[in-house]
Amino acid sequence: MMALPLLFLASALAASPGRSHNKIVSANGRGVLVFNGEDPANSVIDTFTDRVYQQETPASEPVRNLLYDAYFALDGEWLTANLGFGYHFPGSGVMSIVRRDDAALRVSEWVWAPMDLGHPGYIQMLKLENLAETEKTVTVNSLHNVHLGDDVEGAMNGNEAIWSNGSDLVEVGTTTGLGMWFHTTTPTSSYTCDGAFANPSSYDGRCGTEEEPWLNNDQVGGFEWTVTIPAESTAWVDVTGLFFAGGDPSEVVSKREAWTDGVATQNWVNKEGGYWNTFHVTVPRPASVSDNEYAVFKQSLAFLKMAQVTEEGDAYGQIPASFPVTAPHEDFSHAWNITWVRDQAYAAAALARAGKWEEAEAAIRFTLQGKAGGYVDEVGSDYGLSVCRMYGDGTEWSDDDGTGPNIELDNFGLTLWALAETIEAGADPAVTDMVDVWASVADPLVNAVDENGLIQADSSIWERHWNGNEKQFTYTSAMAAAGLRDIHSHHVSATEQDRYLATSEDIIDGICDVLVDPDLGLLGNADEDPSQAADLAAVEAFNMGLLSAQTEAADATIANWEATLMAPHGNGFKRNDDGDLYDEAEWLVMDLRMAELYRRNCQVDKASAIEDWVTQQAYLNNFQIPELMDPETGVYAGPTPMLGFGAGAYVLEILNREAAALDCADGAAETCADRDGTADADGTTPDDPGDGDADGGGDGDEDTGTPDKTEDGCGCASSPQAGSWLFSLLVAIPLIGRRRISKA
Repeated sequence: MMALPLLFLASALAASPGRSHNKIVSANGRGVLVFNGEDPANSVIDTFTDRVYQQETPASEPVRNLLYDAYFALDGEWLTANLGFGYHFPGSGVMSIVRRDDAALRVSEWVWAPMDLGHPGYIQMLKLENLAETEKTVTVNSLHNVHLGDDVEGAMNGNEAIWSNGSDLVEVGTTTGLGMWFHTTTPTSSYTCDGAFANPSSYDGRCGTEEEPWLNNDQVGGFEWTVTIPAESTAWVDVTGLFFAGGDPSEVVSKREAWTDGVATQNWVNKEGGYWNTFHVTVPRPASVSDNEYAVFKQSLAFLKMAQVTEEGDAYGQIPASFPVTAPHEDFSHAWNITWVRDQAYAAAALARAGKWEEAEAAIRFTLQGKAGGYVDEVGSDYGLSVCRMYGDGTEWSDDDGTGPNIELDNFGLTLWALAETIEAGADPAVTDMVDVWASVADPLVNAVDENGLIQADSSIWERHWNGNEKQFTYTSAMAAAGLRDIHSHHVSATEQDRYLATSEDIIDGICDVLVDPDLGLLGNADEDPSQAADLAAVEAFNMGLLSAQTEAADATIANWEATLMAPHGNGFKRNDDGDLYDEAEWLVMDLRMAELYRRNCQVDKASAIEDWVTQQAYLNNFQIPELMDPETGVYAGPTPMLGFGAGAYVLEILNREAAALDCADGAAETCADRDGTADADGTTPDDPGDGDADGGGDGDEDTGTPDKTEDGCGCASSPQAGSWLFSLLVAIPLIGRRRISKA
């Protein structure tokens, strides 16, 4: 450890966990709402979409942001500054923002998309706490700046109609038919429909009527309330905003009434809390988690639930890769509110492992609608599963960057794995009959096995496109072997069971024969020079139990990845050694999958170091896990929160700890040498009782069948203690004990 280069000192200090993302999101499977706190002086709700996903069909326009901003005013001053914000209930979508906090009055804003509303919409409330011993009367205003019309100089605010009756405020695009209906149960004293942003003290009660609405560009309306708050008491002001289409808001009135169901306004927050309590109570708290880890774990499950589409029809069940929100950093300003087969597989597997098999099944059913098959030549046979991502209605969608489409055969193995996890969690095995999983997914995978035992070249997890970029990636073959192995016994004939299991075994043999280098361990693909083929996605060959994590090959693999792929700050990993901007970022999904490998390899200190790093970052950033972080500083970058590759990966890491610990303790997983009968150094094969190794692990513990125990009890050499001289120089953070990953 003392030989660590000194340049790591500055990098580690720069990468101390901290807040770098100041947005939070609430969604209900129908609509998505984003609070933007990037500017402390102007922190407002500035995003509302009527769908979670980006685009419904190939012919559809992308789903648009309907909201420019929305906020309140108090006694003539806009409440746009924030003194702190976050999720009021850890593991929910209820966002709260402190707007004022002094000896006389505490003001907080509460905003969320109600989960059982069954419609795109949100609740926005102001809580006014009178801390004085005397009664207080205040004036509250609201502003609702929605863009529902035609493009006017880059803003969708042209040709809008607006009307109000004091308790309702309705705005609609006259040519688009897109509309928002705002309603308050708090009696108003006035309202306005024109230029509400100009002056909150100027609301004059002027507006159009339902029969004769005002027609203009960029209409901005709002409500006004005169609120009397008794001494040491609390008052609430509320607005419900619901989306409608086709120019007719009539159906949303009943939607709001059904959701409130007679519940008093001041109890709406608790009503939503009750929903989330019911959701979480069926998921036992994992025994190994700290309080901070449990908070991130619960919020991760909540994100997966909020993101799962609940609208009727073909869109139902899908889980996009992210919400339409991002942590912009340098060149990373994208969002991925598109459903990728791969990302959703991790999300579905995480839900299944948490016991939420109905949600997992709905996600897989969306994937298997059979709206694919446009790339038969590249795949090599007929198939029924998208080779890349999907439109909102489930139609296959493969992007082309000019070098050909993405043909990602890893999707097929991933889907089989997630489906098997779902069945194991409680789903009916007959779920495999939908659109004939075997003909759509399993058989194309069997047909894709090359002569060397690996799955044929494809674009794989990092989407290398086609036309010469495709390779035989380890990740694709590993997920194929795992998926065929896990699904082979579910609701299929004995003959097919044998065929799928045999194919899985053949692929594992291919991985052993082609992809394991004597010096570098497991390679990332079969096509590049071994010295240029480091790819952390290959970690799944170990985590899926295809290869033992306790062999010299596993140790060599880990050493190679630590030497070539560790982020400069020393806390996490890049995804591969190809070197483009995306490759060089720190990937959170790879951090979390690497933590599991460390546990299976008995390097518990290193696993804990990664888990602490990710957990502390998430804890300080409202429990959100991004797609990427800056490899030098740890600053969040790109889609946040990420779903399958963020929330799903975190849930899997927490729930897989016990299995990983057992893998470490047992130490008897099959090795490549076991498969080909290669002799041990003493001339015996690993399963020969003559070598005094009853468990085949080469440990010499004939009586116990477990590896030799070192002082740390994990059955292997202990990694250097992470609380090193370097870490002692770091500024302490009073959350989880942070440890760096030692390369030693």
